[in-house]
Amino acid sequence: MAKLTGKAKITIDGDFIDTFKGVKFNSGGVKRTPVTSAHSVGFTEELTPATLEIEKTQVRGDSIKDLDISDATIQIEWDTGQVYVMPHAFRLDPADLGDDGKSKYVFNSEPAEEVSVG
Repeated sequence: MAKLTGKAKITIDGDFIDTFKGVKFNSGGVKRTPVTSAHSVGFTEELTPATLEIEKTQVRGDSIKDLDISDATIQIEWDTGQVYVMPHAFRLDPADLGDDGKSKYVFNSEPAEEVSVG
C-alpha cells in the first residue's frame, strides 16, 4: 500500500508553525450545484475559498494575536510530498485558546495552488 498523508508542515510567510496532528485543508475552487428541470439536469458554479484549520501549540510568550493575518502566504506540505500554497490568506475568526496547551485557528484564501503532487 502507498504511503498516506499523516502530518502537515505549515509555514506562514516562511515561518514554521508547530501544529498538532489533525490539520484540515480544503483547497477551494469551483463548487457546482445541480439545477434540475422537468427533463434535464444542469449546474451552476460558484467559487469557494481555500480553508485551513489547525491547532497550534500555545506556550509562554506566545500571543494568539501573532497569527492575526490578513494578507499572508500559507504553505501546506504533507509528509507524502504534496504541497499547496494559499495566496493572500487571512484568519477568519479570533483564535480559540484552551487549557490543554492548544490554540485553534481557521484561515481562508483564494483557491489554493497545487505546487507539487509528491
